[in-house]
Amino acid sequence: MIKPERVERKRLGEITECFKQKGFKLLAMKFMWASEELLKKCYKDMTLRLFFPGLVSYILERTQTMPSVVWMFACPCKNDR
Repeated sequence: MIKPERVERKRLGEITECFKQKGFKLLAMKFMWASEELLKKCYKDMTLRLFFPGLVSYILERTQTMPSVVWMFACPCKNDR
């Protein structure tokens, strides 16, 4: 998912282009309403961190749709988050 402020600042194209230049292939993009459950799934590696509740409330306060993106790469976790 791409955070709300990136969409507000009209940086979505810039972000996707950056990933494409690094060799990622865009497979799908869908705009979704963020919910607490969805954010917990997307950021499950951060749920135990102290800042996580603040991150969730920050995103939910902005209540707008967020782009959910599916990328393909041999091992994307070693290149970008």
